[in-house]
Amino acid sequence: MHLHAVDECNDPDLDPFGNTVEILCIACLWHVEAKVLLQVGRLTRSPGAFCLTCGAPVREPTDIMRDVAAL
Repeated sequence: MHLHAVDECNDPDLDPFGNTVEILCIACLWHVEAKVLLQVGRLTRSPGAFCLTCGAPVREPTDIMRDVAAL
């Protein structure tokens, strides 16, 4: 799973696109998905939701949960 580190995506421990890369079980993935939905809900209350570090839009869950692949 690639998860964008919103407002902190310039951390040197992230991939070149500002994402954390993690391997999660399905239960943990659902937990992260719920947190992402809450975060997007909070951010989209005001117009122009974007990452303060890179300027990427943050309007949809896929703007944060950028890639999920089954292993």
